[in-house]
Amino acid sequence: MAKQLLLEVIIVNFNTASLLKKCLDSLILRIKNEGLFWSTLITVVDNGSKDNSLDLLKKHYPRVNLIVNKGNPGFASANNQAIRKSGAEFIFLLNSDTQIGNNVLSSLLKEMNSRLELGVCGPKLINPDGSLQQSIGFSPNLSRIFYWMLFIDDLPYLSRLIKPFHARNPYWYGQKRFVDWLSGAALLFRASLCQSVGFLDDNIFMYGEEVEWCYRIRKANFQVCFLPQIEVVHLKGGSQVNKGSAIIEEYRSLVYFYQKHFPHKIFLLKLLLKVGALLRLILFGIISRQTPKLKLYAQAFKMAG
Repeated sequence: MAKQLLLEVIIVNFNTASLLKKCLDSLILRIKNEGLFWSTLITVVDNGSKDNSLDLLKKHYPRVNLIVNKGNPGFASANNQAIRKSGAEFIFLLNSDTQIGNNVLSSLLKEMNSRLELGVCGPKLINPDGSLQQSIGFSPNLSRIFYWMLFIDDLPYLSRLIKPFHARNPYWYGQKRFVDWLSGAALLFRASLCQSVGFLDDNIFMYGEEVEWCYRIRKANFQVCFLPQIEVVHLKGGSQVNKGSAIIEEYRSLVYFYQKHFPHKIFLLKLLLKVGALLRLILFGIISRQTPKLKLYAQAFKMAG
């Protein structure tokens, strides 16, 4: 009987050939150095890339398991494709724009093996210059949405006192802690977890799928653990268009989250989102005369319903 794979690393790719190459090179190096080469499978799910991603994979990474989609079904759906087919004990979701360092995989696996109640764990994400990247937070209840929309959780004293939806203060990243959600850029979990809580929600195209999934994980009495001693470089950023899309998609995913889990509170959520969008429209679009943000938050205001 064939031995079960210990780990499967799943990477979703969409037109990021150059970044994907760097990601795979760093990943393969660490897998070899940590003695995981024969017990780890790398799977890349390509979401209809039009660049040279497929040629790159077929020519230079023949050992990588490749799943090819004709179109782009989204981050959650693509990951689910690979998760459903996985035969590994542990699954590590990794963005194509990441680079992992020494002992990341073995350290995450060690933590996961240390406690059965641990549902998912993730590293600290850092920018290429070593600076901290926001990647954790707490469940988006109405109070936290209120604090976020009115910038209350950014106030110097309150930003450490209030558990925020998006943790921006470095205080929250200073030590190992249990949080409500982690960024999907680098997540480790047991494959069996999906039998208890289900898969990522295919209805969320991008931005917010990890928030919704981690909510179900905690609801099933599993823990979500942030491990700041383990670091992964995440080349997040991109153009203003991408940042704008992220804001719109996050608003959209929050509305969906409430429709799914708290339908009786959807009116209050939309009201808070509209207030937040209007405030940002005035501050950044009108007073600061930033035309792109004026258009962005006008769209966000409309999207909130």
